Amino acid sequence: MSFLPQFPVEGGCICGAVRYRLMAPPLAVYACHCRDCQRFASGPYAVGTIVSRGDFAVTGATVSTDRVGESGRTVHQFACASCGCRIWHEAAGTPDSIIVRAGTLDDPAWARPLVHTWTRSKLPWVELGDAMSFPGPVPNRQALYDAWSAHVNGRD
Repeated sequence: MSFLPQFPVEGGCICGAVRYRLMAPPLAVYACHCRDCQRFASGPYAVGTIVSRGDFAVTGATVSTDRVGESGRTVHQFACASCGCRIWHEAAGTPDSIIVRAGTLDDPAWARPLVHTWTRSKLPWVELGDAMSFPGPVPNRQALYDAWSAHVNGRD
C-alpha cells in the first residue's frame, strides 16, 4: 500500500467553506465517462472514490439535489452551498457508502481510477490502456472493489 497516503486525508470545495476528511482508504476508485459526469467534471470523465459512509466526516453548509442518471437510478448529489462545487453523491440502494469526487481531495495524485464505466460515452481521444472497462454501469460494485483490492495489494 505504499502508493496510498497516510490516512486520514482531507479535501474540500473550491471556496473552502466545505471541508471533509476520509478516515480510511477507499473501497474503490473508478472513472465514469457518462455525459452527466463529463459535464459535472467539465472534462472527459469524473473520478469517483467509493468510501464507507462511516469513514467520511464533513463540515460546512451543503445543498443536495436529486437526479435520475442514465442508468435509471436516483443519485443524491451534495455540493457546497456557497460555491456550488459538487463534492460527493450517494446512489440509491447503497446506504453504507458514498462516492467522493477525487478532484476535491487536497492531494488527488494517489486516486488512480482502475475501472472505467460508461465508456460508450467516452470521448474518442481518451485512451484507457489495459484498464478494465464497461460500456455502461458495472453489473455490481464487486468488480470495482476487486480491482482496487488487487491494486492495493500489488496483484495487478
